[in-house]
Amino acid sequence: DKDVLISVSTYYPIVPMMLLFLLPLMAGLNSGFTASARMAGREARNSGAIGEKSKFNFKREVGISTRLKDVAGLTEAKHEVVEVVDFLKNPLKYRKLGASLPKGVLLDGPPGVGKTLLAKAIAGEAMVPFVSCSGSEFEEVFVGVGAQRVRELFRQAHKCKPCVVFIDEIDAFGKTRKTDGSGSSRSTLNAFLS
Repeated sequence: DKDVLISVSTYYPIVPMMLLFLLPLMAGLNSGFTASARMAGREARNSGAIGEKSKFNFKREVGISTRLKDVAGLTEAKHEVVEVVDFLKNPLKYRKLGASLPKGVLLDGPPGVGKTLLAKAIAGEAMVPFVSCSGSEFEEVFVGVGAQRVRELFRQAHKCKPCVVFIDEIDAFGKTRKTDGSGSSRSTLNAFLS
């Protein structure tokens, strides 16, 4: 009777077991990092941080056919803007006298009175381009975007000067100079006033 000794070597696959454990963990981490990077890139593009300008809509019209005679009523207002129209038509005549064009004209009144039509008539009468946008275009979630849009508006207007720049509903950001906690409307208003 002989004893038979059978030797069985035990094989513990440490490397394959570690790979089986770490592979799903690494795949999950990779997808998490990829998703967060994609989301960060999308946020940066939306805020205009990666060279893409924020979407800002303004209209530039050339060859306006509206004249002051087309505006019904508003007799006093039309009488007041005749000098502005003449200055836009003949700036050298006024510069020789030492006069300078006013920085702006504020048209105030309830909706439907004809402020936009009067501004178009001024541009049409003086035969200059008419650049218009809404005041709500300058209100944005991100601080500084409104001021950037103000600078962009006047940069575009400077390219086609002399022109009439009309901002409808300016009270969207210019209600008061006191701040409500956010610096956005204050910086937008300061950009307009500078």
